[in-house]
Amino acid sequence: MMRTNHRINIKTLSEDACRSIFNHLAFHERGKDECERLTDIGNEIANKCKGLPLAAKVLGGLMQSKRTREEWECVLSSELWRLDEVDEDRVEQLFVPLLRSYYDLPSVVT
Repeated sequence: MMRTNHRINIKTLSEDACRSIFNHLAFHERGKDECERLTDIGNEIANKCKGLPLAAKVLGGLMQSKRTREEWECVLSSELWRLDEVDEDRVEQLFVPLLRSYYDLPSVVT
């Protein structure tokens, strides 16, 4: 079998679409008051996903278990977001698995 190195560039989701995936998971089974209290931080976290649907899905799932505003703020202020200080090759290596996983998302999401 012959291998190719053909690269396909896919577009990222819009901020609204990415936020929708995140919110669907992060706010699942939460009361209205709790959702309103966490929406601003949730939007900031969702925006950090940079349009990557798998990142929104993973973070949304993670946030389901975070009950307090302090826990949400801890995720938002995490040092892990500082990828802009890492060289471009390293960033690409970190996100390749996320981009590949994009193709495994249900067609409803993509």
